[in-house]
Amino acid sequence: MKKTFVLLVLAVLGISYAQTCDAGFRLFDHPALVNTPVCIPENPQRIVTLQDQNALLPLYELGFRGVVGSVGAETPDGVSFFRRMDDYDTSSITYVGRYGTPNLEAILALSPDLIIGPNRHEDIAEQLSEIAPTLLLDVFAQPLPETMAIFADIVGTEARLADLQQQYNTRVAEVSAARDANGFDTVSMVIFLDDATFLIEPSGSVTEMLQAVGFSFPPPVQEVVASGERGNFSVEVLNDFDTDLFLWPYFGMDASADRAPALRQSPLWITLNVVKSGNAHAINGERWYGLSFGNLLKALEDIETFVTTSSPAESSQ
Repeated sequence: MKKTFVLLVLAVLGISYAQTCDAGFRLFDHPALVNTPVCIPENPQRIVTLQDQNALLPLYELGFRGVVGSVGAETPDGVSFFRRMDDYDTSSITYVGRYGTPNLEAILALSPDLIIGPNRHEDIAEQLSEIAPTLLLDVFAQPLPETMAIFADIVGTEARLADLQQQYNTRVAEVSAARDANGFDTVSMVIFLDDATFLIEPSGSVTEMLQAVGFSFPPPVQEVVASGERGNFSVEVLNDFDTDLFLWPYFGMDASADRAPALRQSPLWITLNVVKSGNAHAINGERWYGLSFGNLLKALEDIETFVTTSSPAESSQ
């Protein structure tokens, strides 16, 4: 309260104020930061992440191994794990609660020098800041490369970021050429909720990747993307999504996690041109999603397979 009052007085008097940090710390500010500018360690060594697939994962992909604790998820029988981290050894990371409900006592016990979490934790920002400098980031406020650049800046791994970006750009160009050569122009990417409804996400790294490869979306998807709001649809309008390529993710160990099995046996589904041409594919959401160039490279590998092993139906949109 005292600092806020001082800043207000200085502002009224027209006096500029530059926040300074102690030795070994630097001021971190970015439009994606939802709390106030924070003095963070110049070389953080003990980070706790309050998101696994969108904070722990990008840090590991960038080559940083100073994460001592992270939230995660739990199996039905109570075994904890970190989502989207199958490619990495996380045995040295302490589990500090389920995503959305971090255990503050467990975090405190790890003596972190920096906490990184999503903007959803603004309600406990003050408590977290009493433990260690805390960055609460809106990781979806900008495209994935820019978000990865934020993490690289925090931990000083810009060289690794440049390498990942180059790998991604190269594969995008290659898959774009394959898509164009094989006549695939349009794509629908939907998330089935059950046999009667599905949703379209307005943005995200997968949407950005599909656009970068050169796919266009059908009008209903274009409207959702333009609005920035999630769109919910009835399967009765599936014909409006009958594109050259149709994708839907499942989340879980295998395709048995499909939420709309009855739909896929119905006349509504099997009469779609994209289904008849063999270009409707279930995709492994565990493989594609997460804040990661690596997962997008896996997605690009799948897309390349889809567009080089079949041809779109001539009457698709």
